[in-house]
Amino acid sequence: MPGKPFFRILLPLAMTALICAVSVQTWISGKFSGMALDAAGNIYTLRDEQLTKWDATGLEMYTYSEKAMGDPLSVDVKGGHRVLLFYPATRRIVVLDNTLTPVGAPLDMKNFGIIDPHAVCLSGESGFWVYDGGRGFIERLSFDGKELVVSPQLSELFGERTVQRMLDRDQWLIIIFKDGSAELFDRFGTPARSVPALPGRRAVEFSAGRMYSLNQTGDSLFWKNIHTLETGEMKLPADSVSSFGISAEKLVLMEPRGVGIYYQK
Repeated sequence: MPGKPFFRILLPLAMTALICAVSVQTWISGKFSGMALDAAGNIYTLRDEQLTKWDATGLEMYTYSEKAMGDPLSVDVKGGHRVLLFYPATRRIVVLDNTLTPVGAPLDMKNFGIIDPHAVCLSGESGFWVYDGGRGFIERLSFDGKELVVSPQLSELFGERTVQRMLDRDQWLIIIFKDGSAELFDRFGTPARSVPALPGRRAVEFSAGRMYSLNQTGDSLFWKNIHTLETGEMKLPADSVSSFGISAEKLVLMEPRGVGIYYQK
């Protein structure tokens, strides 16, 4: 099995950092292009056009595949109830339920007036957020196309920074830019807080009030508490990690030969 079977890791907890013993629980073999972790601990992996859902122990549960729309760029999950796939080649999104069964037909962004969708994520309230690079706005739309929220034009707020992805976490809409920095928006699409880039600038993620970023070699995570501004570094049990999911109980790491699930002992 790739990676180390046992290691000691520095995990942030509240205002302190504790040394915890962690072991690998299971391994999901395969070369994946993306992954996500939902609130229930289920894991979602992308491989070419196929999305697979695994339970918290790495047991395969469901799959979904749609070759006609190309390969999805990203997968977003909310509490295990809805799953969103974004297909940039055809400018469409697919919404799935928790068994990876489509909820309605694929949504063509041009039918919503979206000229050039660059990033899409589910909303924590209803519908989804989309960044239209052609017009420079962020919008929250219902699944039937109703416009719910529109942000100010991003170039007027932040200059010509390139939007890389979006997340809806902890009551914030989080815009992650190519340089690794992030801007937090409230539910009304109003900018609320800026978060400078961490040293790693790769695979930026947010969880439980903390911003995380991989270092360049993929063997360490930098983190920052966005409320207290406390910072730290977490040594990972593997090398060349390209993506990750993190919760209070475990780390899920996408490595070159598969996905490792690591638990605190």
